[in-house]
Amino acid sequence: MSAPTSFVRLLVLRVRTCGRLRAPSHVHVARGTRISAAHGAVVTLGVGTRLGPDCRIDAAAGARVQIGDSARLGADSRIDARAGAQVTLGAGAWLGERALIVARAQVAVGAAGVVGDWAALVDAAPAWSDAPAGPAPAPRTVAPVRVGARARVGAHAVFEAGARLADDAIVAPYTVLGGSTDAPSSRPETTHHQGVVTHKVSDTQSYASQTERQRGL
Repeated sequence: MSAPTSFVRLLVLRVRTCGRLRAPSHVHVARGTRISAAHGAVVTLGVGTRLGPDCRIDAAAGARVQIGDSARLGADSRIDARAGAQVTLGAGAWLGERALIVARAQVAVGAAGVVGDWAALVDAAPAWSDAPAGPAPAPRTVAPVRVGARARVGAHAVFEAGARLADDAIVAPYTVLGGSTDAPSSRPETTHHQGVVTHKVSDTQSYASQTERQRGL
């Protein structure tokens, strides 16, 4: 896609937002990208940000979405920041294809962190112990979710309220992790304590770099 075409799409995104969209002119915006910012919301795109085809960013009233320099959002990925919530993707972070972030309070991915394809980071979970017997909505546990710098969340993994991944750590595909969830011990060097998974990444090349080459980006 040519730079002029991407710039025109960026201008269209500005027109469609009721809140504030902060972005430099040199941002790659693919076809079908949608950004919705309610009144009082702020969406910030860093220099060199790449928004893949049909990705979507929704920021409710008072929400803040910060996408760092050179961060990438894969095709059909989605960021949903509810009222007053904060979502941060650090510089060089990667949100995979159809990956999902839903924040009621705070979700953060550190610099060069990777969230794999179809993975989900959601900072709220049903509080089953307090669930009402009637038709009223069940209460929710809300706690920040954090993926550390250069950490890697495997494809189809799910992080729920309170989940935290240390810097330079990795979580295997299909893992489900919350603040009180034990991580699977499929790797002997993986440890878990109070919702924190630590596993040092030995690969010299990141998942994002490998995926980028495979897709010809």
